[in-house]
Amino acid sequence: MGTTAANITRHTTGPATKAASTPWPRSHLAILLGLWIAIFITALAGPPLLDDADATHAQAAQAMIHTGDWVTLHVDGIRYLEKPPLPYWIAAASLRLFGTHPAFAIHLPLALTVLGLALLGYGWSRRAFSPTAALYTGIFVLTAAGVFLFTRIFIPDALLSLLLALALYLFQRSLDPDGHKATPYTMWSVLALAVLTKGLIAPVFVGAAALIYMLLTGELRHWRRLRPSTGIALFLAIAAPWHILASLRNTGGANGHGFFWFYFINEHLLRFLGRRIPRDYNKLPSALYWSLHLVWLFPWSLFAPAAILTAWRRRRQMLTHPITFPRRTILLLAIFSALVLVFFSLSTNQEYYTFPVYLPLLILLAAALSRAERTLNPGPWTLDPTLDRLILAAYIAFTILGLATALALAYGLWTSR
Repeated sequence: MGTTAANITRHTTGPATKAASTPWPRSHLAILLGLWIAIFITALAGPPLLDDADATHAQAAQAMIHTGDWVTLHVDGIRYLEKPPLPYWIAAASLRLFGTHPAFAIHLPLALTVLGLALLGYGWSRRAFSPTAALYTGIFVLTAAGVFLFTRIFIPDALLSLLLALALYLFQRSLDPDGHKATPYTMWSVLALAVLTKGLIAPVFVGAAALIYMLLTGELRHWRRLRPSTGIALFLAIAAPWHILASLRNTGGANGHGFFWFYFINEHLLRFLGRRIPRDYNKLPSALYWSLHLVWLFPWSLFAPAAILTAWRRRRQMLTHPITFPRRTILLLAIFSALVLVFFSLSTNQEYYTFPVYLPLLILLAAALSRAERTLNPGPWTLDPTLDRLILAAYIAFTILGLATALALAYGLWTSR
């Protein structure tokens, strides 16, 4: 499939792009900021730092301040070489500012990351789809169960998700013939920060998704727009120094293995193969691994059947010419989400490892839902009874679950008086 520059230029005058060029409505920003403050800012003081990964990662950030060593992480005086340093640098800076309130200091960067995810999702959906889809995306991100649950503990996955999504967006904008010349360099810089957040999976996921996308859309011939030579040099200038310093400062260890073996071989390759030392990682059963995403994206996963039906009925349009910016966005996000989900279904995994697909899936869900609502206009049961029944069923389930939750909370409040 090929897409000419003329096709792309014609699409830039479409409604979605016109909406993207106008200022964001203040009402939308007020809704998103209000939700973020009500859900995440009010929860900054709790829960207290928990055992296992939460407190361990917080101690690694605290040790940076006490030891002055910003290269090698330490926990209880023991080298902690499993993770790259960027989340701990950010946490250490927050601890310097709010050290008298450690739970607040650790949770604040996570809350800001969620706000970044919501605003990025809003902006991308607004450019690709519509203001309604954009508002849905922002609301979905801020209120999805998994986003809240997995930012109650200090793990790098939320920051990784933001950086990967931003890199994908910048990649897509870099292929635009009218794009800014600095966009691809920003993409390479963001990708380097993602490597400093959680290692080599960042370029693997983004690179694989970008390659498949360019092959399917015929954009591979425009690879020079990504500025690969100077971009990779910039990427290495940002990502390589810490890896080099960590290797030089940690040359010995168990069985003579230093940082290079422990970090690249043990923590990347052997972890994927399920042979990491120590072998303390589990693998979720396949059925549970896939079905839990209905929980992590709840309550918006209730609209998944309607979204799937809408996507299925439009599947052939995805293969027609021209492939417009909205369709390109859908294709890119679908490829990336599939790669991440399949990768971790084969690897050892934890429930939160697939956090990077939450924003792409919620964008796709919001776009499908907003389009389904337009399809049903001007009223229910007029144009598409099947789709209308699916959406109606989702709203009914939403209402019933909301009432049940309200009753349970009211009962708890009454019994605890």
